[in-house]
Amino acid sequence: MNVFTIRKKILLATKLMGVILVLSYVFSTRLPLNADVSLMIWLVFVAVLICAIDLWMSRFISKPVSELNEAASRMANLDFSHFCEVTGHDEFGELSHSLNVMAENLQEAFEERENANRKLEQDVKQKSACWPNAKNWQTTFHTK
Repeated sequence: MNVFTIRKKILLATKLMGVILVLSYVFSTRLPLNADVSLMIWLVFVAVLICAIDLWMSRFISKPVSELNEAASRMANLDFSHFCEVTGHDEFGELSHSLNVMAENLQEAFEERENANRKLEQDVKQKSACWPNAKNWQTTFHTK
C-alpha cells in the first residue's frame, strides 16, 4: 500500500490543522492586547486557515475527482481520444492510470472489431460476385 494515500493525507492535514488551531489560540491569548482584540485576531486567522484548507481540498481532492469523472464520461460516450491526466502516487493516480489502460484496450478492441467487420463485408462481396445467382436461388429455395 502506498504511503501517500488520500486518507492518510487527509488525516495528516486534519491533525496538523488541529495543532495549528490550538497553538494559534494559545498564542493569541498571550498577546499584549485586549482579550476581545486577541479573539478577533484569532478568528481572522481561523477564517484564513479555513480558506487554506478549502483550497487544499480543491487541489488534492475535488480537481482530480472532476478530471476522472470527465474522462469516464468521455469513455462512456466511446470517445477514447483524450487520456486522463491525473498523476500522482495515490488512489487518484492509480485510478487515472487504470482508466487510461482501459481506454487503450477498448480502442484496440473497437479497431479490431471494425477490421473484422470490413473483412467480413469484403468476404460477402467476394462470395456474392462468385455466385451471382445465389441470391435468386436462395429466394427461390425459401419460397417453395
